[in-house]
This record gives sequence, C-alpha cells and structure tokens, in this order.
Amino acid sequence: MMYIDVVKCEGESNTIFNAMGNPFNSLQRKGKDTIFNFENNEQSQSDEELSQIDEDLTAKCINQEPPSKKPRFKELPSKEEIEKLALARTEPRTNQQTVWGVKLLRGWLTENKYSSSFEELDETILNDRLCYFYASLQTKQGTDYSKSALVGIRSAISRHITGPPYNREINIITDKLFMPSNHVITGMMKKIEKEGKDITVHKKAVAEGDIKKLYSSGIFSTDPSNSPK
Repeated sequence: MMYIDVVKCEGESNTIFNAMGNPFNSLQRKGKDTIFNFENNEQSQSDEELSQIDEDLTAKCINQEPPSKKPRFKELPSKEEIEKLALARTEPRTNQQTVWGVKLLRGWLTENKYSSSFEELDETILNDRLCYFYASLQTKQGTDYSKSALVGIRSAISRHITGPPYNREINIITDKLFMPSNHVITGMMKKIEKEGKDITVHKKAVAEGDIKKLYSSGIFSTDPSNSPK
C-alpha cells in the first residue's frame, strides 16, 4: 500500500507529497512524546508519594520510644543472699556441725562470764580462750568427747570465723599464734587414747569372702553386662 506524506517547506506555500511517506509517522512521534511526558508525570508523582511515606516513617521512628534494654546480669543481691551463697559451699550436715561447735563455745564463754562474741577477738586473746575451752569440754553426761568430736569442734569454730560475715584471715588450726591451744587439744586426744576412753566406733571391715561375692555378683563390676538384674 502506498502512503503519501504531506510536507510543508519553510517559506513556501506549495505542498510536496512524498509517495513513500507514512501518514502515521507524525502521529507516532507525537504519541511517543505524550507517553514520555505521561510517564515522567507518573514517575514524579510516585517519587513524591514515596518521599512522603519515608518522611512519615522517619517521624514515627523518631517519636517512638526505644525498647527497654534487657539487663545483662541479675538484680543486685542482698547481703543476706550473699551469705547464703557462701554457706552453700559446704554440705548441710557440715553447717549443722558448725552451729553445734559454735554453740558450745558461746555457752562456755557465757558460763565463765566472758562475752559470747568471740569472732573478732585479738588472736592472742582468742588463743587463750580456746586453751581453757578445749580443756573444759565434756558431754552432757559428764564424759570426755571422742577424738573425732574434739577435732570437729575445733574445725567448726575455724569455719565460723573464716566464713561470712567475719571472713577472718586466720587459721586456728595451723597458725603459730594458736599453737598453744592446739597443743592442749592434741594432749587431750592422747590422754583419751591412753585411758581407753575413745568412744569412736569403727565399722567392721568387710570379710574377704564377702568381697569376692560382691565382685562375682557383678555389683563391683565395671562391665554393664555383668550388672545384677
């Protein structure tokens, strides 16, 4: 199909027809310009809307309170809680023995007109008190304590004054300042042993035949297949 394109030359009134021209070329060019302008307008509007959304979000973020930060550590414990944790280093049975030994010393101090508070006494005075305390010890029945009981009483007092809240840096068992009181308690144990008054009861040793039975039964075996059913 042949198209005729009408072209007006500048300065002339004549119209030149181009037999090979396309009458839609100018329309297509105008259409492209129109679409380009439309897209530009749409793009401009989109940018404005996105910019407004960004501003709104930024304003919300600025005005919003930041989330509370979770503490890294536990709440600061009280002094009582600290002391309980320190006491937890030993078994409950040991703590009971500590209370028992300290109670004996306080009772002796009160009975002999001394202050029952001994925890912060000067080392020399404390050693002197312990010398007389050890030598005066006896059970409620009036008998001598066993060697293990004497050692337990001394250890109880030591744990008490070196633990919280006193935390004294002394050792009534090994320090040279407490050698006199330790000599007293050692002499008492020797005396009890010589007089045959040591009431410490030791369990009988397991007979050799019984030990063999325990091994043969699988109780002492490390092999799971030999464990008793």
